[in-house]
Amino acid sequence: MPLPTAALRRAGAALLAVAAATALSIPCLAAAPAEEETSSTAPEPARAARPPVPGTRGDAEGRLSSPMVPSSGFLTARPLAKPDSARKQEEFDLLVEQLEAGRQHRVNDRNAEARGVLIPILEGNAPPEIQQAALLELGLVAEQEREYSRAQQVYNQFLKRYPESPLCPEVLLRQGLIYREMGTPTLAIAKFYSVGTSSLQLKDGNLDTYKRLVLQAQTEIANTYFLQGKYDEAIEFFQRLLKQETVELHRARIHYKIVQSHEKRGHDSETTAAAEEFLRLFPEAAEVPEVRFLLANAYKRMGRVRDALQQVSQLLISQQSLGRTNRAAWTYWQQRAGNEIANQLYQEGDYVNALEVYNGLVPLSDRPDWQLPLLYQIGLVYERLDQPPKADEVYRRILATAAGSPKSVPSSLRSVIDMARWRTEQLQWTDQARRTNSFFSASAAPGRGAAASPGSGTPPAVHKP
Repeated sequence: MPLPTAALRRAGAALLAVAAATALSIPCLAAAPAEEETSSTAPEPARAARPPVPGTRGDAEGRLSSPMVPSSGFLTARPLAKPDSARKQEEFDLLVEQLEAGRQHRVNDRNAEARGVLIPILEGNAPPEIQQAALLELGLVAEQEREYSRAQQVYNQFLKRYPESPLCPEVLLRQGLIYREMGTPTLAIAKFYSVGTSSLQLKDGNLDTYKRLVLQAQTEIANTYFLQGKYDEAIEFFQRLLKQETVELHRARIHYKIVQSHEKRGHDSETTAAAEEFLRLFPEAAEVPEVRFLLANAYKRMGRVRDALQQVSQLLISQQSLGRTNRAAWTYWQQRAGNEIANQLYQEGDYVNALEVYNGLVPLSDRPDWQLPLLYQIGLVYERLDQPPKADEVYRRILATAAGSPKSVPSSLRSVIDMARWRTEQLQWTDQARRTNSFFSASAAPGRGAAASPGSGTPPAVHKP
């Protein structure tokens, strides 16, 4: 008879829900410390924390999970045979309830209680199907506790006791993911290859499920090479995946990984080609902001400044269709790309283009830790462009903001405010000195008539701070 509850199916679904994840290390973005007063470069504005890509999971360590095959709990259990007596039916029902109780303990992170319920099932005379589900639940308990060696022992025991189980390919897939998390990518890749071998040897099971498992394993092989820094191998395997005619693949995600791989290899021409293809094929993908960022940087390194600025401009344009669903991602990459490109232009003396980008960045956030450093940098650009009145106006705007809402300005911005005040005073003193020099130069110029008599004119007062 079919299983009277969903306990076994839930055990299988839970296994793949955990298994479907692919961890990607992403560095956390921290705001740079403030410069001293004499610096000519503003402290970098604070940026929002990098958001997870929609449809993926994030954790506290800044790691992202990003399956390329859509995750769905496709682990299934065989229907159980009907007990041949009322007594056995009652015992069967009790075992199912016990299995369900263990699963609930695991789901609620009561791992000790889960083990206390599941282990007796394995030590008793439960039907093989129930023992299989209990063993898988124990493996998940070990994973939740990050006891990866113990989890591997549990899964190895499953494969040894039930070599003909249709769940074996999925267990092998999970073992590969655990080995990769343990820092043993060679063993992980071996397990991923075993998924295909195991699927071919099984006589029972759903063929579509096995095809999907093999496809998942292939994506994990490619991603493992990527995480190892073996980008040539990663690109080769990602491109193989794209040749498969299946709707199960997240093609945008795979193209995105190819762009990343070329960028990490430092090959700018391949990066630009792959990024341009991505933007052409997937103009509304969640990864578009980062791809534009990588493309702008590649253009900049190749000396194609105008193309780089065009990508930054495209990134700064409000994207209504994407903004509603992925506002945090767009804001992050707008801030990062614009700030990095503008700073590079400033350092290279391209002040006009730097000013254009800085002005486009200001409206992205009204937070003081974003706006004040940007305004200070804009003031520096105006000074370099020999427009001291505009520079002074910007610096005074910083001081007015700090004076108007002092509680909203964090202490980390105190150096920015002090530098803005110092530069305002410096500009005032420079202007007074220029006017004084002009006065005396005009008075001493030959052919201008008689020298000015005492009291006939007074030079502007100079107040040096």
